[in-house]
Amino acid sequence: MQPLMFNTEEALAVALGLKALRELGVTSTLPAVSGVEAKLERVLPEDVWNRMQAISKILDLVEQPWKPLIDFVMIGQLAAAIQAQHEVDIKYVNYQAVASERTIQPYGLVRENNSWFLVAYCLMRQDTRLFRLDRIKEITQRAETFERPKGMDVRAYVESQLMNLPALWRTEVWVGASHETLNYDLIPSRSQVTAEDSGIVLRCNVDNLEQHAAMLLALGQRIEIREPTELVAAFASIAERAQTLALSG
Repeated sequence: MQPLMFNTEEALAVALGLKALRELGVTSTLPAVSGVEAKLERVLPEDVWNRMQAISKILDLVEQPWKPLIDFVMIGQLAAAIQAQHEVDIKYVNYQAVASERTIQPYGLVRENNSWFLVAYCLMRQDTRLFRLDRIKEITQRAETFERPKGMDVRAYVESQLMNLPALWRTEVWVGASHETLNYDLIPSRSQVTAEDSGIVLRCNVDNLEQHAAMLLALGQRIEIREPTELVAAFASIAERAQTLALSG
């Protein structure tokens, strides 16, 4: 094999890409990333390899908490079906843990708010639907093909649907922070923020109350819980675990 030649910018791109793969919440990528790194180490000139390693070590990509883990093979299967415009059969479990089997026409994949979403036309529902990848349990490609709608913007569709997605819990809290001082990076996409009494009211649709409570704590502001009452118990559970860890340390 001829030696691979990378300039500084190309080496940065490769190092950054491999580093980012570790943070995307995709299972089974770690062995693949390690395999690529091992092959690159064998074929790259020593100075370029050392430069890539240096770049990788100084990069600090903050891992997003609570991201659902996704099977890398599943993403490959769906990407192939989207590219070839092939229908697929899926086994899907919705937010209420109800399982169903669907035949869909996949349009595109989007990663938003730490979750992976598939936009597809569902033949059972006779409409375009949004599927969370971590809830797809099985995929089988079909021989039937379809024609993707012209002008279909999958990202715009995902963004328009996120606030309307059903969830196990609808929460409402008052947060003692202004629009200007609030850390919006911590707030999920499925949220509404309105000003009220020198603070904001935050309304969210969530599936996990303890994760939501942890996010609210991370805001570092005074909080008043309006609904549901179960959110109080979620804070208590976090506090109990934190106390146990503090005592054990």
